[in-house]
Amino acid sequence: MSRLPCPTRALARVLALSASAADADTLRCFALVAGNDQGGADTRPPRFARDDARRMHPLLLRHGSELGFLQSHRG
Repeated sequence: MSRLPCPTRALARVLALSASAADADTLRCFALVAGNDQGGADTRPPRFARDDARRMHPLLLRHGSELGFLQSHRG
């Protein structure tokens, strides 16, 4: 099993800390949207996974989410 990229690990830590520090009376929702344009060894690579993940950001904003955007520029 491969390790998660550093930005993904950092985002997971931030989300975990935010969730544990939130007030018990406050409901907060988080979404981790990931796109990976590399397929498995015996599959065709996905063509639009990163683009689709990137397009989710404005969609979630339009529906009232408060969120940040983190993108890896590798590969």
